[in-house]
Amino acid sequence: DPRFPLRAARCGSIAGGDAPEDTNMSLDIVDTYGAPAVFVQIVNSDNSDSVRVKLNGSDDAIFTLQANSSQIFNRGDIVVTKIEFDNSASGAADVDTVEVMISIKSANNS
Repeated sequence: DPRFPLRAARCGSIAGGDAPEDTNMSLDIVDTYGAPAVFVQIVNSDNSDSVRVKLNGSDDAIFTLQANSSQIFNRGDIVVTKIEFDNSASGAADVDTVEVMISIKSANNS
């Protein structure tokens, strides 16, 4: 699809007690890919544990992604520049698999 010329995916686990600065699943999309994501799908494939997700570095954009669930932001819903995961709540267990799939619409500089 020419509207989404770059697609990327990351997958990993998040240890219990990890905060955004500790985990390898924090993703600065603009820094990494040079443009924000116009489509994002975040999947928590863990069977029993949830994880908190923070978008764009904003304390007003935090939600809990329950076990065996996903969150999708389609084109036009929100522009996502950064995704951070927080699993630092007291007693938090490891989250086995979290997947992030994004599409980037790069700016044409010509």
